[in-house]
Amino acid sequence: MNVINGTGNEQASWPIQSLGWLFIGAWFSASLFSQIMYITVYGVPYEPEFLIAKLGPVYWLIGGIELLFWVILGNLFVKKIRSKKEKVVVN
Repeated sequence: MNVINGTGNEQASWPIQSLGWLFIGAWFSASLFSQIMYITVYGVPYEPEFLIAKLGPVYWLIGGIELLFWVILGNLFVKKIRSKKEKVVVN
């Protein structure tokens, strides 16, 4: 994936795996920050029952998005392990 910058020159952009790791990092950080803020205010971590009660049907959409992130994370780990095995076999 290449991007043409403002000068008209073509330069390489970030690989899709790097973007995947950035998305996972942002999701994990947001989730951790959310939990910390809730604990700060109420003194206990929130539970799934609380989220279902407060968010209703939107909770299932958010749960689906989170599941998608877990699938992406698993895919990134599998690709990383496969690429390391290929490097060992080639060397």
